[in-house]
Amino acid sequence: MVVITEFKSNRVNNNMSDICKNCSTPVSGKYCSNCGQSTATARINFHYIIHEIQHSIFHVDRGILHTIKELITRPGDSIREYLSGKRITHFKPFSFILILGTIYGFICFFLKVYPENSFAYLQTDAAANNYSQLVFDWMYGHYSFVMLAFIPFYALASYIVFKKSGYNFVEFLVINSYIVGMQILILILTYPIYYFTLSIWGVLLTFLFCYLYQFWVYIQLFGKSSPIKTVCKTSISMVLSFLFVVIASSLVTFVFIFINHR
Repeated sequence: MVVITEFKSNRVNNNMSDICKNCSTPVSGKYCSNCGQSTATARINFHYIIHEIQHSIFHVDRGILHTIKELITRPGDSIREYLSGKRITHFKPFSFILILGTIYGFICFFLKVYPENSFAYLQTDAAANNYSQLVFDWMYGHYSFVMLAFIPFYALASYIVFKKSGYNFVEFLVINSYIVGMQILILILTYPIYYFTLSIWGVLLTFLFCYLYQFWVYIQLFGKSSPIKTVCKTSISMVLSFLFVVIASSLVTFVFIFINHR
């Protein structure tokens, strides 16, 4: 009996001999019970990088492509699941918008053709065109951060309009991050149309798809029982967010001009 007891004791001690490299907690399984990190932490090499890229992007149950699929087929339901705590299968919202924003900003900045600048071509003032070009050069050079700066205004507008939904302001930051991320994806997919045609109508059609997507998300998220009411609220939210962005942009422009002309 003594031998058996000692054997069991040694086996337990051996199982608990591993130490989590993240929080130094003794672990006995594949994951740390304290912080959740995997115990399989091999040295970082080329194989590790390839595996992480495949895992982050192409993982069937949790990669960015899976999140995009969910946000295309069932956006409102998918976002609701994330907000309710089912998050392991979702790509994180701010990483989502940073990745897509960086891709779109790089494409536009590299090719020097900006869809949003198409309206500036209608201007006859050469100085105004040059100024617009400088503004868009800077904006697309920092596109993902510009979009992140806009999201609080979108979140504030939707929080005001949909306050009775029970979601707080930070949760609306998450909602709008996923929406804006998908709208950027729409811009990426439709960019070749504008690049080869330079048509304002192509830009307007793209914006229409972006706005329709936002309506769809809010209808799934808030208004399955009363979609017409949700469409009206979403429209008000869009107008409010536009006003907030215009006011904030005007203040930033005023400060910029004031500083550079002192």
